[in-house]
Amino acid sequence: MDFLNDPYAFLFSFSSNSSIKYSLIDRNSKYSIWNAPNYGPTFGRGADLFICSQCDIIEQSYSKLPSSYRDPTGLSDKALAGQQQFLIQDIEVYH
Repeated sequence: MDFLNDPYAFLFSFSSNSSIKYSLIDRNSKYSIWNAPNYGPTFGRGADLFICSQCDIIEQSYSKLPSSYRDPTGLSDKALAGQQQFLIQDIEVYH
């Protein structure tokens, strides 16, 4: 598992009707993003957003905001997808 620092990393809500940006709490954090070969990208040390392998058929992807990313909504683990664990139909990651 490799932790990466990206001071400009952020998340967007993918269940809300409006665009909500979730920025890093500490732009110097080395826990912006982490990668491992067995699953999708993960954002934040406390797994603010974790994408599991086979995320379109296994409901084990989850969100645990706020850890490394701010939660401007106050909904914590339900802020990104409306519930803590969820399936993913489509994901876009930009580098």
